[in-house]
Amino acid sequence: MSDYARWVVVPLVSMIVFAIAGTFSLSRGRSTAVPVALPAAGDRRRYIRVSITAVVIGHIAMIAWPTQLLSWIRDPMRLVALEVVLFTTGTVATIALAVMIRRRLRATSGWPIGDVVFLSVLGLTMTSGLGLAFFHRWAVAWSIPTLTPYMRSVLSLQPDVGQLDEMPYLVRLHVCSAFLALATLPFSTAFEVIRRAWSRVRFAATPVVSTMERRWALVQGRALERGRRLMWPEEDD
Repeated sequence: MSDYARWVVVPLVSMIVFAIAGTFSLSRGRSTAVPVALPAAGDRRRYIRVSITAVVIGHIAMIAWPTQLLSWIRDPMRLVALEVVLFTTGTVATIALAVMIRRRLRATSGWPIGDVVFLSVLGLTMTSGLGLAFFHRWAVAWSIPTLTPYMRSVLSLQPDVGQLDEMPYLVRLHVCSAFLALATLPFSTAFEVIRRAWSRVRFAATPVVSTMERRWALVQGRALERGRRLMWPEEDD
């Protein structure tokens, strides 16, 4: 795969596929699909979810608040602590994914093709991320001036690959597989988690939206009435 395809084509196509497929899936209403369950129960499941959430938040922080994060990790102890936390949580999440795939393979029920593709790509993403953190240390520090501008340019649909010529193979694999995981997410039962969250947001926002619509209709009615009186004041006599 060429660098242009890896850095430009794959990210843009993945985001388009996610947007279209995700919107279509959310618009279909309630789904009967059973979301992929994590291979743990009780407190252990909570720890796994916390690990995955921590990894996601760490990546989001690198993109959303690079200046603040770079300033915060100027203290070597903070940098070491952040690297340890991200590596540990990433390891827990990767092990949880591996156990889940192993148990799912032993199950007698069928495995949807969407789950096979998504979990395979997600496993590649998480494994390459751990390899990147292990073989190319202090990734938080060097990725902010290199990968963060690229990710922001991709989100603006204008990929800038000027600083990515010398990126190691694991970095290329991690970024490319992450976008492929995003593209395959709407086709897996894991997307049901997003669907349920979206349904809760819509349910919570419905009273607010209804109130705003009623008030807007009232404002429109009053404005039209005042306009009518200004245009045809004789009708009020």
